[in-house]
Amino acid sequence: MKDVCYLHIKLNGTDQMLIDHAASRENFRFFVGAEVVCDPALVIVPENILTLIDRISHRAIEPSCLEGPCRKLYRSILNFELNESDFPDLSRAIDRSVRSPDGWCHKKLIEKANRFGRPNFHATYLRITIGHRNGSAPGHAFVVEAWPPGHYSPVHSHSNAYGIIKVLSGRILVKIYPELALNVRQHSPIETILEQGQITWMLPKLNQIH
Repeated sequence: MKDVCYLHIKLNGTDQMLIDHAASRENFRFFVGAEVVCDPALVIVPENILTLIDRISHRAIEPSCLEGPCRKLYRSILNFELNESDFPDLSRAIDRSVRSPDGWCHKKLIEKANRFGRPNFHATYLRITIGHRNGSAPGHAFVVEAWPPGHYSPVHSHSNAYGIIKVLSGRILVKIYPELALNVRQHSPIETILEQGQITWMLPKLNQIH
């Protein structure tokens, strides 16, 4: 189903059906052959705890449904935790460093806020690479990113990457857009809140822009 890029639908002679019928848009289902076209679930759940309701409501998928590169990444990060035995309070240390004007994290956020155009402290986040560069974009296979409360990333594309994302601490609001546009309000994003421990994914041409 990933090969279906667009569906052009008209209802009662208008192609504005999802605008005109916004209140009932969840009642629409499209068929391609014998398959129902649904938004793929964003959350990955191990097979042993995936429920029937998860399947039929399309709110979660099992790792076996992922493509090969994503399955490999999923296995790599599944058991990764931010707070491990050698530094059990790492998340708290990062939080203190962000909140303190003298903290390294706070200073790094200030530096990033002043790097491009008009300074915007809240449009910044921390990015820490793990391991060695592998010689291809984006350079490192694994990164840890931290958004302090109230911070966000500008809408951007991941350039057809395969990716697995695990929430290591706190929770995060994710907005996924159908295309990269100068006017981000042109298309309504798919929004979901991911909690600590939850894992999501991206494929080339799917879940790439957020």
